[in-house]
Amino acid sequence: MRHANNAVVLLQCLQEPLQEPLARGAMQALKLFFVEQHDEGQLQSHSSSSSAAKRHKTNPAAAAAAASSSQPEQQQQQTPEELYAAWLSRQYAAYIHALLQLLGSASASPSLQVSALAALMECVRHEAGPAAFSNRLFGRVISCMLTGSGVQPEVYSLLFTKYLHCLDVRFYTLAAITRLAQQHAVRGETAAAAAAGGDSGAEDEEAAVGGGSSRGSADVSRTMFDVLSHIAPIVPPKQPQQKDQQQQQQSPLADLQSWCGAAEAGLVQAAGDSNASAKARRKRKQQQQEEPGAAAAAPAAAAAAWANLKLQQRCYGDAWLAFLRTDLPHDIYRKVLLKLHSEVLPALVNPLLLSDFLSHSLDRGGLEGMLALNGIFRLVTRHGLEYPAFYARLYGLLTPAAFMHKQRVQFFQLADIFLSSSMVPAYTAAAFAKKFGRLALRAPPAGAMLALGFIHNIIRRHPSCMVLLHKPAAAAAGGGDEDSDEAAAAAGRDVYDEAQPDPAKSRAVESSLWELAALRNHYCPQVASMCSVLDKDLANRVRSSELDLVPLLPASYASLMGQELGRKLRKGVATAFYAAPPQGLWDAALLGEELQGWDLSLGAEEPAQQ
Repeated sequence: MRHANNAVVLLQCLQEPLQEPLARGAMQALKLFFVEQHDEGQLQSHSSSSSAAKRHKTNPAAAAAAASSSQPEQQQQQTPEELYAAWLSRQYAAYIHALLQLLGSASASPSLQVSALAALMECVRHEAGPAAFSNRLFGRVISCMLTGSGVQPEVYSLLFTKYLHCLDVRFYTLAAITRLAQQHAVRGETAAAAAAGGDSGAEDEEAAVGGGSSRGSADVSRTMFDVLSHIAPIVPPKQPQQKDQQQQQQSPLADLQSWCGAAEAGLVQAAGDSNASAKARRKRKQQQQEEPGAAAAAPAAAAAAWANLKLQQRCYGDAWLAFLRTDLPHDIYRKVLLKLHSEVLPALVNPLLLSDFLSHSLDRGGLEGMLALNGIFRLVTRHGLEYPAFYARLYGLLTPAAFMHKQRVQFFQLADIFLSSSMVPAYTAAAFAKKFGRLALRAPPAGAMLALGFIHNIIRRHPSCMVLLHKPAAAAAGGGDEDSDEAAAAAGRDVYDEAQPDPAKSRAVESSLWELAALRNHYCPQVASMCSVLDKDLANRVRSSELDLVPLLPASYASLMGQELGRKLRKGVATAFYAAPPQGLWDAALLGEELQGWDLSLGAEEPAQQ
């Protein structure tokens, strides 16, 4: 208290970030000073001041009048200790404001911003008292990091590596992301309504929390996704009905960490879940009463929401669901779909809440639709989602552009998994076989080989599709009405409707795989040879098996060219022989015998008539 006036001088030094050593020294000195004041109880809690601020916010005129009239009287009635505590609180508020300014300022160096975050986190640990976490201050810190445009990447690295694994930091970070995502979703709807109404004067009212300017909506979405991606999901273990005595005595928070230190010291217990059923709450209360030493530990341990793993799981899901309701950029949209089915969906309390987002992504088609298939399939097979149009959507995603996407390997892996089910109807399997046949005619050689592999596996898995390769009734059909299906097949018209989005209405079973005959004359020798292999395998189903599509998935022009150039030729085989070197591209003396019936004179474009 004797050197407390030096805090004013140090605060002035902290507001000059260009002199980095001076600012860092002042920051560390003030941190030690205010942490000591918190531990000694000199700094009052901000709960009373925040509640008063909320009341004054509703009626600012009354607040100003009350402040002007009561301030001299309060100063006369306060003791010197109370005046010092009020002054110290103002200095601490200025210190926190200066740290937030540095954290969001683009002019501050990365090392200075890292020091500012470390000092703020120390204040978070001590501001609310011993073994308590100050959510009020941490909310301001995480909001500054998510919305500030001047935050350096080193600050996020410190958050991910040092703080984010703690339960309390994790819980309140998810809560802050949920709150911020909801605000951005409301702003997006308001901006869309204003644009639809022709309101050209609508402006973005979002202000920066820190000193720098605020980020745009797309940048905030990228930052929120980066933070969410570094938060590991927590799934509470299912407790068995019978437990031994050692497991009962073990605390559920023994192996967990907290930034405030309450979990390590045993000064916190899991708060009750308000969303739980009455039966679950009674069971939990009974378990707490049966635990040894619960009566003695109950008065000392404070209940905290972050100590409840079930609430951690629900908060994780709420943050992701709120984030998915915002307007996501295209690059973040695809990254979300890549991460959703493997990490996010298994960790949700109710995974079916993602069905609307995945269905909307599937309706978008293209790469987004391909990536959404895995999540939809997981919801259908594991969580009972009724999605009867699943194979119709997969059928619509099979286009020539699918062979060009960067994610084509993953997409066709998923397609192979989806089509491997024996519950797929015969007409649906036949439609997919015909669709792959048409795609093989228009796809590059690598894509044609992959389509042939799908046709081979589909026919092997569904023997009823052999009718596409051999149909004696259709071959013997002739005469009759010209509009009948038999007459159309005899006339060379394919009854298969490729433009039909529903595979059940495409009439693929009534058609045939004539595309295989065309692919036997493909210009690429690998495609033609694969057609012959397919004929042999399907002719002898006992000695053959399904094709492994893994080597065909990453194939491309370069890989096929490398295979062709790496092929060993037999020695002594001449590739070309001329008795005399040719005199031109069209040498009549050399090519006259090989091209009999053709006129090789200049200007001739058609073969000579014999």
